[in-house]
Amino acid sequence: MPPTKTTRVLAELKLLQSTVIVNCAYPGAVLHKMADTTNASYFRRFLAGRLSIKWDAILLSGGGNDLIEATGSPPSAGPALRLLRTIAERGAGPLRPPQYISELGWATFAAHLGAVFNHLLDLRDSGVNRTTPLVWHNYARVMPRPSAAGLRFGPWLLPALDTYAVPPEDRLLVSDELLSRLRHLIDDLVFERRALDSQ
Repeated sequence: MPPTKTTRVLAELKLLQSTVIVNCAYPGAVLHKMADTTNASYFRRFLAGRLSIKWDAILLSGGGNDLIEATGSPPSAGPALRLLRTIAERGAGPLRPPQYISELGWATFAAHLGAVFNHLLDLRDSGVNRTTPLVWHNYARVMPRPSAAGLRFGPWLLPALDTYAVPPEDRLLVSDELLSRLRHLIDDLVFERRALDSQ
């Protein structure tokens, strides 16, 4: 537990001498890289396989960066390969937030995230962590604005909304629409997996 990579939560756990938190993540990581056999070997080694460790719980932070990455697909990509509609596709305003979203693109994104999530759960279930609870958090409101979250990170949604010429007055509402869809997608994927595991 390197002190420079931990937060106040560890100070509050100082009386629990047996508590160990291992962080295999890094800022900006996308979910599909967590299940990557080459780039995430450290994480996979702890999760399953000969050198795996039986954990009390696994916290999964994934989906948010995938959403940001997907909104960055250029307008020249086909509707199934981007999350936002072009100006020509959405027509004249005023528009409601869902009218900015490419439904074909959202379907692609949802299928991709679902496949990666289930692959990750299959990996967990292939070893000693089969019964280990996996906690997948959701995301708070994202304000599209020109501010970064440290060096090389951010400003997240704003560049994509600029590229697709989303009017400033609609940007927060479009962000809310995307995050609401992600929230429901995560809830649905967890519900479906729990139903499958209970059979």
